[in-house]
Amino acid sequence: MVTGPKPISQEKAREEANAAGLEPNGPYPGRTTDPWSHRCLGCGDGDVRRSLSRIRSGHRCTHRRAAWAAERMQTVADSGFDLVGEAPKSLLNDVEVRCRVCGEVSVRAMAWLKTHTCPCVEHAGYVDEMRHAGYEPEGPFPGEVRLPWPSVCKTCHQLRRVSLATVRAGVHCKHGDSWKKSR
Repeated sequence: MVTGPKPISQEKAREEANAAGLEPNGPYPGRTTDPWSHRCLGCGDGDVRRSLSRIRSGHRCTHRRAAWAAERMQTVADSGFDLVGEAPKSLLNDVEVRCRVCGEVSVRAMAWLKTHTCPCVEHAGYVDEMRHAGYEPEGPFPGEVRLPWPSVCKTCHQLRRVSLATVRAGVHCKHGDSWKKSR
């Protein structure tokens, strides 16, 4: 026996609409794809027709579009990027951004931007780690902590090919008697 999706109760449908800032004008029509009349709790517009499936996918009253655009732009800015292309329509869209630190242009998912920054920002912390350990990196981060990173020892001024993983393990340059392995 084939069964369809479990029906949604009037109460559950009303809760979902309210959570989206909409107050139903009448009973839930019974199917998620059927149009349903609402009043917007934000602007008071009483003629907002949205199906429950469209509400679930982020469609609200049109007055909210400006607020959403501002929220998305704030997400881009908070992540350390400037928008290059046009503003994304939702958090599911990709957006073209330029990193404020390294200037690199890339396409990122809006959802990624909510929790990440440009990799160059993470790598800046790696440079600080190397400097704190007594090395001055001679090039960009190699992309992996286990790969050699050409750096000059600040004590003996010799070029070394030490990895960040080795530095983190406490191994230092072998410059004369001062070589040590610290923990």
